[in-house]
Amino acid sequence: MNSALQDLILRLQDAEKGYIEVKNATDDTNLMRWCEKYSSERHEMHKSIERIIEENGGKPEVHTSFLGELHRVFIDMKISATSVKNQVNEVIVEIERGASKLVEDYDNVLENVDMPISVRDLLVGHKNIIVSEIESITSFKKAKEPTLI
Repeated sequence: MNSALQDLILRLQDAEKGYIEVKNATDDTNLMRWCEKYSSERHEMHKSIERIIEENGGKPEVHTSFLGELHRVFIDMKISATSVKNQVNEVIVEIERGASKLVEDYDNVLENVDMPISVRDLLVGHKNIIVSEIESITSFKKAKEPTLI
């Protein structure tokens, strides 16, 4: 169980750092606020999982992954190369992609790892927050798209 939880910590830390980088790179105040909120939530999520690992005698590793670092470089390049007008939609596409992958990771752990019901409930709660955020940011993106008459 601790190994699967450690994998989630890694992904959550990657997401947290990614949101901070997007927040610092964008000029859109709505996107900045969302990234600040999402980075804080990811931080709290990985901290809660770290506590579970510690309670089970483990020592959580606190770092980000090489792939996470690479993805953040890609997002920075994408923001730099995109006009301000299209920046938000490009970033939202990446946020949706990362959050959807995180939901898949949670699903994988929930389906394949034996764990106490309290841990399962915590992870389901995390997953539901992420799904809700995907729906919110997708709605935001659609509201920003030009309407066809």
